Amino acid sequence: MFQRYDPPLYFVTFNTNRRRRLLANASVQNELVHFAQEGQVRGIGLGRYVIMPDHIQLFVRGTLDFCLRQWVRMLRRALSTRIVAVPSHWQPGFLRSFVAQ
Repeated sequence: MFQRYDPPLYFVTFNTNRRRRLLANASVQNELVHFAQEGQVRGIGLGRYVIMPDHIQLFVRGTLDFCLRQWVRMLRRALSTRIVAVPSHWQPGFLRSFVAQ
């Protein structure tokens, strides 16, 4: 009934520290799109995403050697360049679910 997909498709959610409303602006979205375009060269596909004021939800699929933890860390670093606020923007960790494995 269910098919197995290699590599898996992930649904990821991550939040700002203390749920501060820092994300819902054009510069954060532009950086997310730029980060996704850079990832295409390495076989990483960003699917649909939602940017809320205090969190981001997205679908992502990488290559077989894709490290989701490292990718989220790099994405957060890239987005941090567009957030005008005190340091420590992100809540530790992230939530991920396999959508298709």
